Amino acid sequence: MRGKALRGGSITVLHTHGRHGQYHPHLHLLATSGGYDAQSECWEHLQYLPYELLRRTWQWHLLTLRRQTLQTEAINQLVDACFRKYPDG
Repeated sequence: MRGKALRGGSITVLHTHGRHGQYHPHLHLLATSGGYDAQSECWEHLQYLPYELLRRTWQWHLLTLRRQTLQTEAINQLVDACFRKYPDG
């Protein structure tokens, strides 16, 4: 199974409030536990998903996008602080 190109699926929802109505933006993400193999034309179920890697990769993409989009020294400092404070994503 290693090395196969699978096309997975996901649903991401931006939730802008908390349980008691306070402003608390955050994301909810559902992801498939496998993917479609176009070459074999079948679904491949994965027994294991590397959640630690997914957390770190998500953090890297999100914070790098913030740094590139806003391009201020304050954002650079905030992004650096987030990477230091949350090394596991």
